[in-house]
Amino acid sequence: MIAVFAFIAGGLWGAFLAYRRGGALADMAQHGAACAIALGLVAMIASIVMARFLEV
Repeated sequence: MIAVFAFIAGGLWGAFLAYRRGGALADMAQHGAACAIALGLVAMIASIVMARFLEV
């Protein structure tokens, strides 16, 4: 669940960054996708590590 939230938040954050820099719609989509993948991956790894250490 954490990874899904991070994926959505990363997409919104990336689109916002591209918008703030004056990017077109394609730039916002590309930045959003890249940030969503990056944050989703980090959150997935973090949730796996937490599950391994907390043995949930």
